[in-house]
Amino acid sequence: MTVPEPLVAWSLDLDIGEVALGYHLIARSVILYAKDLLFEYAFAPELTEEAHREVWLNMSYTADIPVSQDYIGAGDGVQYARPPLKARYAWFDFFRPDYEWYGQWDRHGQPDSDYQRNWISRLTLDLRTGAARVEK
Repeated sequence: MTVPEPLVAWSLDLDIGEVALGYHLIARSVILYAKDLLFEYAFAPELTEEAHREVWLNMSYTADIPVSQDYIGAGDGVQYARPPLKARYAWFDFFRPDYEWYGQWDRHGQPDSDYQRNWISRLTLDLRTGAARVEK
């Protein structure tokens, strides 16, 4: 089996914020393949063996042309369906590990107040230029 070549890879190394007491999430890179988007991350400081049971990535992903929330996670990366080629932006919202963000939408399809109250930050990525910014 051959591994597909990435079409584009952006190195980010952006501090997303403190997601658990004493642990910051670092967005390492976003890699686009023909069909997939890979989000690579790390924690700083590196998770201890005990912290591995309580600290993990808790993230919502979408784009200006909506994509599936289905993902495959392994180690320090999460793979999602790639946004369509016409998409311009991808958004990654981050939460504490113990918050369940699924289904937290109002009747207009917008994040409800519980979602907004538990939101740590958002990474916005321009899919054409790779420009990225973190809003806290």
